[in-house]
Amino acid sequence: MTRSAKFGLLTGGLLLAAVALSFTFRAPLLEVLLRSALVYRDVPGADLTVESVTLSETTITGLGLGAADEVRAAKVIVAYTPSGLVAGRIESVVLDGVRLKLDLRGGKPPLGSLQNLAAGGEPEAETAAPALPPITLSDARVEVLTPIGPVTGRLEGVVRPDEDGTLKAALQFDLRGEAGRLRGELTGVRTPEGTTEASVTLADGALSLPGAELRGLRGGGAFSVTGAIPQTANLDLTLGEIAVPGASFEQAHLAVRLADANLEIDAEIATGDGQFTARATADLAEFPARPSGQIRLEAEIGAQAVLWPLLAIPAPSRGRAEVSLTAQGRLPPLANLTGGEVGPLSRLRPDDFTAQAKLRLREIDYPGLVQGLSGEARFDASPAPDSPDRLVGAMELALTAGRVTTTSADAREVSIAQAISLELKDGKTTIVSSNNGKISAKELRYSSILASTERLSARVAAAAATIQFDPQSNLKAVHDLTITPGAMEFALLREGATPLPLQARAKRLRARGEYSASKGYAGRIEVEDGTIAAPQFEAAAEHLNATLDLAEDGQHALAFQLGVLRHTADPPLVAPLSLRGKVRVAGDTATFSAAGTGPNGVGEVSVSGRHKLSSAEGQAKVALAPLRFSPGGAQPGTLFPAFADLRNVDGEARAAAALTWTQEGLDGTAALKIGDLSLESAAARIAGLSLDLTLSQLQPPGSAPGQSFRVRRIDPGVPLDDLSLEFRVVPGPSPAVEIENASLSLAGGRFSLADVLIDPALQQQHLPVQVEDLDLAEIFSLLGVEGLSGDGRLSGAIPLEVTDGVPRVASGRLTAQGPGLLRIRSDYATQALASAGESADLLLRALENFHYEELGLTIEQPTENLAVVGLSLLGNNPDVLEGYPFQFNINLETNPQKLLSTLQEAFRISNRAIGQMWIFGR
Repeated sequence: MTRSAKFGLLTGGLLLAAVALSFTFRAPLLEVLLRSALVYRDVPGADLTVESVTLSETTITGLGLGAADEVRAAKVIVAYTPSGLVAGRIESVVLDGVRLKLDLRGGKPPLGSLQNLAAGGEPEAETAAPALPPITLSDARVEVLTPIGPVTGRLEGVVRPDEDGTLKAALQFDLRGEAGRLRGELTGVRTPEGTTEASVTLADGALSLPGAELRGLRGGGAFSVTGAIPQTANLDLTLGEIAVPGASFEQAHLAVRLADANLEIDAEIATGDGQFTARATADLAEFPARPSGQIRLEAEIGAQAVLWPLLAIPAPSRGRAEVSLTAQGRLPPLANLTGGEVGPLSRLRPDDFTAQAKLRLREIDYPGLVQGLSGEARFDASPAPDSPDRLVGAMELALTAGRVTTTSADAREVSIAQAISLELKDGKTTIVSSNNGKISAKELRYSSILASTERLSARVAAAAATIQFDPQSNLKAVHDLTITPGAMEFALLREGATPLPLQARAKRLRARGEYSASKGYAGRIEVEDGTIAAPQFEAAAEHLNATLDLAEDGQHALAFQLGVLRHTADPPLVAPLSLRGKVRVAGDTATFSAAGTGPNGVGEVSVSGRHKLSSAEGQAKVALAPLRFSPGGAQPGTLFPAFADLRNVDGEARAAAALTWTQEGLDGTAALKIGDLSLESAAARIAGLSLDLTLSQLQPPGSAPGQSFRVRRIDPGVPLDDLSLEFRVVPGPSPAVEIENASLSLAGGRFSLADVLIDPALQQQHLPVQVEDLDLAEIFSLLGVEGLSGDGRLSGAIPLEVTDGVPRVASGRLTAQGPGLLRIRSDYATQALASAGESADLLLRALENFHYEELGLTIEQPTENLAVVGLSLLGNNPDVLEGYPFQFNINLETNPQKLLSTLQEAFRISNRAIGQMWIFGR
């Protein structure tokens, strides 16, 4: 016997007892007996009042059952005849003002304290249940607590049995609550064999669901059920409107046909503006025992369709998406798909079920992110052989986009082709890629400073991701992507200047991260063994390893390490450096710091600064820790290969720079100080070299007057002493240097230069060198004139023409400051005076001890290894013709390389020191 039948027996028995006693006892006695019976049956909260008892009916008022009044009736009228009562038959029951409370939220028993009574138990003595009389419901209400809010239902109608046991019902219902209302009629028949046939007409309905309003629900149909198994069904329902925030579906229809175990379902839904249309069909045989067949869904989704926010995906501004899904195979019995501790997928066999899906995107635009996204994804899935509670499948992905942008990057003509495998379990999608995927872009631009010049491509080495929705339907995704990029060609963009080419490679790029709709994106990008080369800068960064952390709050951090920072010139300006540093982005500002060292730890460089992302403005400080050189220790050539020829260097050098930049370019200041440096080279020994140079601007380089360069002694064979140079760097398109004052001591005198502009970019330079107090004997020695000696001091000018760093004397003239002595004893002089005839001997004897009153010396250098020295003399030899005065003009040929090599070394050292600083300035 069923639990409901047992509950009916209890109620019927009580009623029969009440009627029987009414003929003998008064109503109060009947009331006592009824109450006692309810207490005996452990009915909590039982309460009633027997208002009247007659031979034809009994009226009970204030009936209440349950600790919380789960069942209450205002009035119960039981009608009978004495003969029928004796036979256990009741003619009719009228229930007026019935109130039934149900809790369907799942946390408590539906009937509360009456749940055990409804479940029933075996009574001590089983009694036959009386035949169910016609029951009329008047003003009946059902109060139901549901997960979507309380619902109140009103029922009016009659439940009437036939003589053959068939139960017929005709009810009108009106259900209302916070979630909406349903109003209609239900008629039905239940046979003694347990078959129920019913028809329902829904006159009007409206539902308010989270995020959606359903209005104008109408329709109806008929169905038959035997036991719990549906036999036939023919339903047609329409919806006038489904409204969601921002849009509404104005066309919705559901048709269900079930006959001979064949189930057909056809559902359509669309928006009035045509932005979304969808149709689902199902054709299943052997329903519901072991349904098999096909289910198909097709949908078109426009840019303004309501489906995007429902899927927690931002709606595009343009384009359409087309979705098709087909599933075929055999399902388990519907009764097996619910309940139990395992999910419904575990009841599917892989060979019984497969699904195919296709997504096509057509010109999808997300402003500020992607434009012209097109392509398709194909997906096949089935339950996993080893774990049927999960779906596994494969996907072929092929997408193209005309443009992909972020706040700082812009990619054009992007394409992705990738084969991936998928797994769906417990609402989570797991994606794993094969290693044959490709990503490419015709052009990539970063901010306004970097742009690719060749198409970029990369191979997907590995990829994995999981996608799921949280209980609030918010999207959450986790990914891990590793790619192997090909060679990359970029250009460094400069305002108003020619772009600078860059070349880049990386062994591997890895991106890991997590996105959630509530928190945003956080992740890490890793670069392994990368290389960046700047041919125009003659620089390359090799073995670059970097980690970029992207935080949810927009604060990003970059840590990097360069195995080698190389100057690729031959010879390089600086030896390879190793560099490590970090960058942190907070809001609109990026702060950074780095430190590096040269070979064997020589030369420590530090960099720190900040950069404003919106305006591309920033500043940085660069410092070179003091370099201390010593014989047997660190040498300049270790850090600066151009100085590899220097030996036994002893002294100190330091450098620093303060850089600033805007979108227009780079500028700043720099300083180099060298103090009391001594060294040896193949050309000379140098002692007491010092340089104090401050560049007040870098683009182009320039300095204030008064920069200084000094050398105490240069000894290339003939010592040069006290080289002093005061200068300034003149801004301009070429590295010009204005010599304010320059001087050096040579041959007992002083060579000087003033107010001269030197441009190393020019092949030829004119240097008007002034000479003071030059020793006559020393200059003859330097000029290499054989057999020529004397004393006296000379002053004048020896102009130099410097071509490609090689000096040549141009019309030099020196004059003796007073009387002096000149001696000429040489075969060359004899040959030069041979044209004098008989007077040659007299002239030669006069020049052997010539006391000059006036002496002038000119130097002309027609070729590199030949100089013509002209002597203009006025004086006498006391031993010849009793001091008779003579005037001579003599031209002597000589090799000037001794003098020029000495001057060239001074020029070379000065130019080298300033030139190296110039290169750093660039």
